[in-house]
Amino acid sequence: MSTPASVAPAMPVGPPSSVEALIRKDGRLTLTFADDAVLVVEPDDQYEAFTVTSMPPPGFRGFRFVAVPGRGLAHW
Repeated sequence: MSTPASVAPAMPVGPPSSVEALIRKDGRLTLTFADDAVLVVEPDDQYEAFTVTSMPPPGFRGFRFVAVPGRGLAHW
């Protein structure tokens, strides 16, 4: 079982800086970070694999992308 003390050394200090986010129509998300690390979220046949939501300033319209089960993408 992992304890916070055993996990902490593997965690970076501070939030990572995302350089690129790619959302595909098949429900795949790829995030590339400033240190060239890449995180890929694959679609799932039974569950929503991810949700990406914007936080715009007041008066601006935001967006939301959801990877729907079965390799699809919903957005509004």
